[in-house]
Amino acid sequence: MIDPASEGYILIAANKHHYLELAVSAACSLKYNDNRPIALMISGGLSVPKCYSGLFDHIVAFDPGPPYDGMFVRRYVLEQYSPFARCMHIDADCLLIGDNIDRFWKLFSDRPFGVMANLKTSGKCYRDTLDIDEVVQAGLAPGVYITNWGVFYYENTGSNIVLQKGRDLLEMMLNDDEAFKTSYFSRPGQLSDEPLRGIGLAQTDIAVPELYY
Repeated sequence: MIDPASEGYILIAANKHHYLELAVSAACSLKYNDNRPIALMISGGLSVPKCYSGLFDHIVAFDPGPPYDGMFVRRYVLEQYSPFARCMHIDADCLLIGDNIDRFWKLFSDRPFGVMANLKTSGKCYRDTLDIDEVVQAGLAPGVYITNWGVFYYENTGSNIVLQKGRDLLEMMLNDDEAFKTSYFSRPGQLSDEPLRGIGLAQTDIAVPELYY
């Protein structure tokens, strides 16, 4: 049973030892700057060497089935595996270089989902492969929230509203030939979760702090 007051960081190491090495570096930076626990979501038969195991408070097998077994879309089901009630997902290739992370925990504390982003209501985004006008005209959302999604906060409710909307959009794309489709791929053959999460977030009334460049 998850402690409703618990909060911690989520790192993912999927399929390649390279990602585990990145997660180790990310965990070191988190341990240096904060005392919140860290959960490592690990998949693809990877194992954590004993010398690194002390960096992680939880090591969780993270091998979701189709259609969420891709490198990126697996993040749609994170809340079904997370050991904390309040979670901060951080890409394994990120480092925390200051001790001001508390301000983001406080900023997102009253939201089911939190990210710094900008709402774009027209034009194109994600390497010009996603036409926002098509999203709006199809009635899917009033726009798309744009950010790199490397860091985001979510409440572990078992069915987080933004992650659920991402799942709904993904399944719509996979099952309906007439549905809106995005051609954006982050890696060859890997459908990205970013555009669909940006659309899903725009379908909610969650207040999103604006991202300043």
